[in-house]
Amino acid sequence: CQALNFKPTKSQKKVLRRFKNYIENGIGGRRNKSTQEADDESNNSDEDTSGSGGGVGGETALMETERVDAAEKKVTGHNLRSKEDMSTGSTSPSTTTPLPTPCSAAKKDIQHHGNMDLDMETGSSSKSSEAENLSNGREHRQGKAKQMRRERWRQKQLAKGLSGELEKNGGKMSEGKSLEDWLKYKPDSLHKFQIRIVSADLENQTFLDTFEESLSVYQKYQVAVHGDSLTKCNAAQYKRFLCKNPLSQDGIYGAFHRHYLLNGKIIAVGVIDILPNCVSSVYLYYDPDYAFLSLGTYTSLNEMGFVRSLHRRFSALQYYYLGFYIHSCPKMRYKGEFSPSELCCPESYTWQPIQQCRPLLDAAPYARFCPNLETVDENAFKLIKDVMVLHHCKMMSWSEYAMISGQEDQTQPSDTEKEEVTQYGELVGRIVAARMLLYRP
Repeated sequence: CQALNFKPTKSQKKVLRRFKNYIENGIGGRRNKSTQEADDESNNSDEDTSGSGGGVGGETALMETERVDAAEKKVTGHNLRSKEDMSTGSTSPSTTTPLPTPCSAAKKDIQHHGNMDLDMETGSSSKSSEAENLSNGREHRQGKAKQMRRERWRQKQLAKGLSGELEKNGGKMSEGKSLEDWLKYKPDSLHKFQIRIVSADLENQTFLDTFEESLSVYQKYQVAVHGDSLTKCNAAQYKRFLCKNPLSQDGIYGAFHRHYLLNGKIIAVGVIDILPNCVSSVYLYYDPDYAFLSLGTYTSLNEMGFVRSLHRRFSALQYYYLGFYIHSCPKMRYKGEFSPSELCCPESYTWQPIQQCRPLLDAAPYARFCPNLETVDENAFKLIKDVMVLHHCKMMSWSEYAMISGQEDQTQPSDTEKEEVTQYGELVGRIVAARMLLYRP
């Protein structure tokens, strides 16, 4: 994902708002009904009101919706009773005088304008007219609710000493809060939230001091979310999976664990690699007791903000890698919601917008993403002589190795070995094959 151009979606803002409300005010714990309604109302706003929803506009819209629902039920009930009377032939004198039906109202309107034919036997025009009236009513109510939300936003802006004017940006309203704004919390917040980053190194003292607590959260997550047994996610498996890594520490670069602390307690851990041009998300686990905070989405957004903060110091670092994307796996679909995101074409090895890749993956499990068929991989492996080899503790080219091997064993490398080395070169590419040493006994 291009972190510098990332803008949170409405659903992502909803997660950020919920987390912010919980940290600052303690609102949203365990997702009670009133909080859910407030979030829904706030999430449907066209502008960012920097609040948790509710308010006069939301209540008015809700009351109007309830009145419409009641009216629709009344009309439906009346029509059902009319059908029952017709089927039974009932003409009870105690029946009250019926209200004008939508059909008769539509007939009067049509007779007045003289531009429609009414099929009185089927009542098709009345149904169409009724649906149109209901649709217009809903649009009118939505328009009123939108105006009230804008006015509420304007009043908040004026209270902050701002202009309160809605700025146009390409025909759309201004985006309001940035990702960085959402990730800031008041100093006097009800809960204390911190992020601690430690090197994923079993010799690092801070990492060792927090190892047991972090392992406990990992085990709770694996058991609750993935159904693993405690014997499967033991300390040895945890070390092998998320602690040991091939990256060497070099300043800010290397493998790290980001501890998300709530009141001093670890509630989530994001395992990341910081590389020269990106932050790569390796794994995330969290305490299931705090699942109501949508920690999977929140931590990804927080890591996106982390990339942007690092970019201010290291200009080349500007991408956020969410790892593999498996289109057929529903659990991975969320990765495509971080826009603008790109997928690597498996043939040209160029990055292509995920929006154009998804239809191709819907049609087939494997697809070439690059539309230009003439585009090829510039790093494609071509000649076996480009492979560098480590033989008898010495660095040499494949040609040198083949010559020395022939002198030592009086035989050239076998066809099987050549195929193996060629496959290696095709997997790692021409550049890496010339930089990395392939061990040969």
